[in-house]
Amino acid sequence: MKGLVFMAKKIYISPSNQNFNTYATGNTNEKVQCHKIAKACVNYLEKAGFNVMCTYNDDMYARVRESNAFGADMH
Repeated sequence: MKGLVFMAKKIYISPSNQNFNTYATGNTNEKVQCHKIAKACVNYLEKAGFNVMCTYNDDMYARVRESNAFGADMH
């Protein structure tokens, strides 16, 4: 379509910060594993043309403020 401008959606990724949810095996926890997943998602989404912001801030209120300031279309 001629003249069509693609506006990338803004996606805010907020992975789990629950380091007390330990895994039964592997000497790891929910926070560590979710941060790995978040990094992979950021890479994939950016390659697909999305504008992505990911936080590793443990303060949930700060995450909401960051997402709102970023103007996220999806959180």
